[in-house]
Amino acid sequence: MKKKIFIFILFLFVFSDIFSNALDEDCAYLGTLLSDVAIDMSLALEEKNLTSKDVINDIKSIYKKTASKKVEFDKKAFASAISESYAKYSNANGHVSVLNASGNDFFVPFEPHYFHFSDVFFIKEKNSFVVYKNHKKIKKGMRYTGSTDNLFKTVHDNQTLFRYGTLSSTIIKKCLIPIEDKEYKVSVSVDVGSIKNRKDYDFQKIDDSIYLKIEECHYSDKAKEKQFFEDSAKIIKEFKNTNSIIFDFRNNLGGLPRYLDQFTYALIYDEKTKDNDSKFSEWRLDLYAGEKLINTRTMIDRLRLNGRTSSDYIYYRLSNLDKKYIDDVEDKQIIVTPWYKGKIFVLINPLTCSAPEDFILQLKRLFGQNVIIIGQNSYGCLDFIDPYNYFLPNSKVQLRLCATDFRESKLLTEECWHGDTW
Repeated sequence: MKKKIFIFILFLFVFSDIFSNALDEDCAYLGTLLSDVAIDMSLALEEKNLTSKDVINDIKSIYKKTASKKVEFDKKAFASAISESYAKYSNANGHVSVLNASGNDFFVPFEPHYFHFSDVFFIKEKNSFVVYKNHKKIKKGMRYTGSTDNLFKTVHDNQTLFRYGTLSSTIIKKCLIPIEDKEYKVSVSVDVGSIKNRKDYDFQKIDDSIYLKIEECHYSDKAKEKQFFEDSAKIIKEFKNTNSIIFDFRNNLGGLPRYLDQFTYALIYDEKTKDNDSKFSEWRLDLYAGEKLINTRTMIDRLRLNGRTSSDYIYYRLSNLDKKYIDDVEDKQIIVTPWYKGKIFVLINPLTCSAPEDFILQLKRLFGQNVIIIGQNSYGCLDFIDPYNYFLPNSKVQLRLCATDFRESKLLTEECWHGDTW
């Protein structure tokens, strides 16, 4: 009996030691990331005369207070602790995020809530709201008995209706709607369009105006990407026959700028030539003058891994390892004169992020008062850019960290629209 008890105690000791090592390993790797690839955190810690070890100690302290006693390694609590500590020490906003191991919980240190909308619509009848049409178990005419704060006025089927939505600090896929004092579970999405039939983009010519809804700036499917550029080219040809252009970037969380650069190019030059290609590339690069890049061996290895970095550039970075931060874009004061003279309207909301914000900033710089921004403040993540994803080895927590400080770039230092501050 004593032998069994001894073996059990030994098992607990060993298991506890394995868990402790797993936590320590993840924290050790995280410490390297904070100092070697996350430029916002690295700069912030240096300004405060702190090290990544101070942040790690804070994360462990938060985790110890919040972790569930029912599991050996509470990965959700660990992800939450990282997010909370990051918000406390870092200068960044926007791009930085933390996901737990399951990928279902999304912790954003600087933006606490997301709008989530359902496909359940209501019509107002006197002092109450009733279901507009059948939705699974929810039947037309049933009475809504929840808070009116969750009903958002919208236009649907060519009439004014109210759509059920909710705020959440994490990304959710389901919510409960109170109808006739009973709760019904329904699907929700941060997409304000149809949840089932979401379109990545929609290009339309309407009289003498053009409407472009673009919700995606990154395509992993090459066929879809090819189709996007083919459709874009057709609508760009119509720019000369229009007095106004509407860009709808609501819910566009960003991606690669090149998907939108084609529109900037078309508004500056009325034809595509090699000379214009060269001028545009030079102008586009000049906009980044003043940016600060983190330059460590860890970051250089990351650049190697992405497979899109030239050997000459890797050599340049390696030859400047005595500088932890570099700026490899020279300010050349390049000026371009756009041919387009019409009005440009831009639709945005809190989920307009990254590449679209960069594009809107270019538009405001080029066309000034001719660009009219409509909606809510955008996400505001242009201070720190070039986000990369990293995984902690044991918890599998995913971190999205930024490698470039954009605060002193030519775009952000000029008097213009800056995303979240207009």
